[in-house]
Amino acid sequence: MNAGQQALATLDERLVELPVSYRIGQQHSFSRLYETAVINYVEWARAHPADAADSLIRAMLACERSKARVLAQQLGTRDIPAPPRMDTDLLTTEKTLVAELATLDTVEYATLGRPHGAAESRVSAVRRRSEVVDALRRTWSALAGTEEGADYVALRGGATLDWGHLQSVARGMSEGTAVLSLFLADDRTYGFVLRAPWDAPALVSSDGLSAAAWKDIGRRLLRELHGPDRSGRLGLTWHLPLKPLLRAAGSHLDGINRVIVAPHAVAHTVPWTVAVDAAGWRPTTAISVVPSLTTLSQVRRRDTHHTGDVLVVGDPRGDLPGAVQEARAVADLHSTPALIGPQATKTAVRARLRHAKIAHLATHAFFAAESPLDSGVVLTDGVLSAREVATAEPVPLLVLLSGCESGVSGRLGGDELAGLAQAFLFSGARSLVVSLWKVDDPATSVFMRTLHTCVHRGDDLAGALLASANHVRASERWCHPHYWGAFVVLGDPLLEMS
Repeated sequence: MNAGQQALATLDERLVELPVSYRIGQQHSFSRLYETAVINYVEWARAHPADAADSLIRAMLACERSKARVLAQQLGTRDIPAPPRMDTDLLTTEKTLVAELATLDTVEYATLGRPHGAAESRVSAVRRRSEVVDALRRTWSALAGTEEGADYVALRGGATLDWGHLQSVARGMSEGTAVLSLFLADDRTYGFVLRAPWDAPALVSSDGLSAAAWKDIGRRLLRELHGPDRSGRLGLTWHLPLKPLLRAAGSHLDGINRVIVAPHAVAHTVPWTVAVDAAGWRPTTAISVVPSLTTLSQVRRRDTHHTGDVLVVGDPRGDLPGAVQEARAVADLHSTPALIGPQATKTAVRARLRHAKIAHLATHAFFAAESPLDSGVVLTDGVLSAREVATAEPVPLLVLLSGCESGVSGRLGGDELAGLAQAFLFSGARSLVVSLWKVDDPATSVFMRTLHTCVHRGDDLAGALLASANHVRASERWCHPHYWGAFVVLGDPLLEMS
């Protein structure tokens, strides 16, 4: 295992030096190494009970290192508050260099999947990036002389969490919150459950959840939840292979009412609120999703004292009557005008996005499977694409994308995802509410009005989502999970915006 540990450590150390496209390629190349590390640590824990806690810690850390590294590093370049009593001159230099690095990486990220420009400009950008990283490493070395400084530098560089930081993430959540980190290997699936007072994660696993089983889950999901049949005559079968794993995880969740799931691979496509409901978890358990626990730690550091207004957009193309009612109700609740129909132009929406603390977009949206960064929100005069969102500065703390497929993402390499949701996180959002499939207009209107009412009265986002789902499913015509299960909270589930 030592050789594998050294390879992963080297990858962690050198990843920040590489341009975005190379980092994604490295993540893909090293996916087998992560899998081998997780399996070996788990098997060692089972064979050597005296070393089990340490081995499971290492397994969970390897699991998390496989996830969303490009996103984590970009989030690290955002405005993370520096600890007090640090050298102000060094911090000024560091912030200038980090801002330039963020610009270089954002431009490259926004052009992924498109034809390259002039070779000279690409070479120049790579050379300049190398110079900035070298200067940053010297500055970070000088700043990291204290424990607080070392933590700050690790976050700025997008380093994955060590065990102490992972425990601090659990401790930093509200009482009654746990995390469930998943890892999908070829022939089995692992889950690592962590709660605040624990010294090591609990392991749950399922040999029946192989790569082939996950493909079958995906096919059944498309047919039974995404597809045209809402009668329930055929019954729901997609979730059955997940039940043993979720019931095992549920045995570690007594007293828990919030669970944050960090999925892996195709598990990002699962509506986890529906899955845990089918597995028999407590009906008061609110579920949210994060790309990784590292990104959760980073987005939770974003300042919530935002003084901006509320942007509400409804039915730009004039074919979603439920979206008009939804937008007007949301706008009335926040005492703000809504951009309805022809008012919702790209220029108007982008201008308002810069100054909003909350954005609610009740529009058509779509996922471009062949080019995930071309996914977008449909406005009156065009599409606001994920590429454009990724270059926006700033974006609201809370973004609610009420359209179809707004939370669907594609894999760029390894477990690096791209789509509308990742683009908003990339540009500064702390939390999002997004959908995993094509949603029903009337049911979504009721869902979103309920959610905003809950948030407005002070509920946290995960609790508001659960209350909204329960309200919609209480209607006989909308009891099928197609109508209430598509929406997920992505990012900080405990955000309060009252």
